[in-house]
Amino acid sequence: MAAAGNPAAALVLHNSHSDVDYVILNSEIVKENGKLLRVDWPTLKQELQDNMKELGESHKGLDWSRNNDEVADSWNMSDKLE
Repeated sequence: MAAAGNPAAALVLHNSHSDVDYVILNSEIVKENGKLLRVDWPTLKQELQDNMKELGESHKGLDWSRNNDEVADSWNMSDKLE
């Protein structure tokens, strides 16, 4: 990034959350050594699993092959997605 014309923009646009080791918010460390500290992982995992189950049940009758074909056609990729 040293050769970038705009180092600040390069820092923002060419990095990701994994490049951040520490975050301090209101004098409290909320990310340390690249790991979030204030996340209740078991609860979050359960909420995500429940959400996936609910979405799966609400889309049971959906014809996914038709949707894949329509998306492939709209992107001119019918011959690529087989």
